[in-house]
Amino acid sequence: MTTPFPNLIFPSGDTTGATDLAAINAALSEYSVALLTPGQYYTNGAIEPPASACILAGSGPGATVINCLSSSAHGIYTSGLSNIAIRGLNLTGPGDSATSYDGIHLDTPSAAISNIDLENLIITRFGRNGVYLNTPIVSSITNVIVSYCAENGFDLLDGTSLTLTASYANNVSNFGFLLNGMSYSKLNGCASDFGVWGYYLEGCRGIDAAGCGAEDQTDGGWQITESCAAITLASCVNRGNPGVACLVTGDSADVTLIGFTEESPGSGATASIEVDAGSSAVVISPNVITATDYATGTTTTVLPGLAWNYVGAAGQPGFDPGWSNRGSGWAQLAFRLTDDRTVWIKGWVANSNVTNVRLFTLPSGYMPASQQTIVGYGYGRAIQWNVGTSGVVGYASAAMPATGNYYIDGFVSLDL
Repeated sequence: MTTPFPNLIFPSGDTTGATDLAAINAALSEYSVALLTPGQYYTNGAIEPPASACILAGSGPGATVINCLSSSAHGIYTSGLSNIAIRGLNLTGPGDSATSYDGIHLDTPSAAISNIDLENLIITRFGRNGVYLNTPIVSSITNVIVSYCAENGFDLLDGTSLTLTASYANNVSNFGFLLNGMSYSKLNGCASDFGVWGYYLEGCRGIDAAGCGAEDQTDGGWQITESCAAITLASCVNRGNPGVACLVTGDSADVTLIGFTEESPGSGATASIEVDAGSSAVVISPNVITATDYATGTTTTVLPGLAWNYVGAAGQPGFDPGWSNRGSGWAQLAFRLTDDRTVWIKGWVANSNVTNVRLFTLPSGYMPASQQTIVGYGYGRAIQWNVGTSGVVGYASAAMPATGNYYIDGFVSLDL
């Protein structure tokens, strides 16, 4: 079709891929911009912008679909080019049988590539990665979905100042997001489902992930390894943990987990958060179900959150023998950290054996520096409860006054 805009491309209908590929590459070569109208396009080789400062844009994912027929070429390929924008289209590969070819492969022989902009794309069924970027700097990936690729969803190597926003890896054979040697970069609201690890960070520094999730992986949600440093996960979630929801290993340091949440772990889950020997992390306000695993000798610091923790609930300390909550309609026994570094313990409990004076044990992060006393109530009189430095909360005498119901409500300081 002839138009007054020679860089405006229409589908040719040639299912061999020769005609559409030639038209797209010609527009990029002559005008540095190829605008694809809605429809089905076919290519039998790589789309190759010939120089920096090129734009390949469709009419939106679902409207413009490029069917990449070749199993021996990347869908889109550049080497050493910057200022490349690819937007608004579907890129469908020849299948997810393992090959050496990616949906989008932006490489470099030496210097970094900059100002790469990938936006509003759906990439599926390639024999290696959905997106591969080698040494990207000052670049962005926004609203990009990768599925059914034989290696990783996103393979990002040795770059800096890269931002990924609202992007998704689904049903890839290895990692949803592989960050290798990346620095000073951010993931916002990304998701990864059905792979080996949702997010795999190796040798990275200065990475910030906020509001990202991983579901139903075969090994785990997050792995931070090979001497990563200054990594922060804020409000990130792992659902369906098969083994370890978040693993910090390989001498990684200065890892901070803020509000990390584990939901519906699988039967094979061994740890919600695991920090191996030689690595370190600060864990703040975790919301996990499976036990944590902090290796002896790590410098892991746990800072509990301000929410109430209910004794006997999943993932929380249990009652010692002979003790339970009083029952329906009465406040359950719970504890929480307050803003001024005190621990508040309160609730109604029931005792079935007067010789069992230990009520429960506070976990690490809630234990006072010295033994302290809380006053409660039972059988018409004040009851003293001791809280020891090992976290044991128990009646201050050798035996309870009687079996029955008791109330506890008081504060202990973490610093006194």
